[in-house]
Order: sequence, then C-alpha cells, then structure tokens
Amino acid sequence: MFESFTITQILSVFIGLYLLSVGVGFVLERNKVQTMMQQFSDNMALGFISGVVALIIGATIISLHQDFSNSHAIVVSVIGWTTLIKGVVILAFRELFMRVINCALGSSKIVCIIGIAAILAGVWMMSAI
Repeated sequence: MFESFTITQILSVFIGLYLLSVGVGFVLERNKVQTMMQQFSDNMALGFISGVVALIIGATIISLHQDFSNSHAIVVSVIGWTTLIKGVVILAFRELFMRVINCALGSSKIVCIIGIAAILAGVWMMSAI
C-alpha cells in the first residue's frame, strides 16, 4: 500500500495517527493527564527511556526527511527537529522539561484544548495522502 507514497506522505500519516491518538486520549482522559505527568516525573527510568526514544525518532525523521517543498513536508521536517530537541532536553535537562510540561498542562481545560488541537493537526497531517 505504501509503495507509491512519498516519504513525506508516509511520515505525515504516521505523525497524524500519533497526534490523533494523543488528542483523543487527552480529550477523553483530560482529568488524568496531570496524574500521568506526575508519575512520569517521578520515574527516572521512564524519563530516560522516553528521552532516548524521542531522540532516536527525531534523528530518524531528520535523516530521512529534509524537505521544505510544501506545507506537509515543512511540518514533518519541523516535527523531526523538535522531536530530536525534545529528546535531548529530556535527557539533559529533565527537571526543567518537567516544570515546563507541568505548567503547560496545568488544568484539564488546557489539556482538552491541546487535545482538540492535536486531533485537528492529526487529521490535517493524514490528509497528505
């Protein structure tokens, strides 16, 4: 099925599916997100593994995709770079990262708004095919 797709289209679909899934989870479980983030903050091993995974995913996207020819391509490239940076920040500055995330996800209303934005972005990313 993916043989005829460009790398931008493939990455857009995968990123879109990720955003859509996270968005739905944030909307449906908005009252539990702060608990999840507290548990993430308390678990050093989980933080380390998450940083490594983010770094690897970001580096992989960057190595496969440096295309700025259209809107989907630009977003895929930017997501690759931000994911790589996120991985580095989680690994090197975990406490700072957690403070920023906890401030950003401070209320269930904000979590719901972020979830809706992620759903919309996910649908848009998946429209690349």
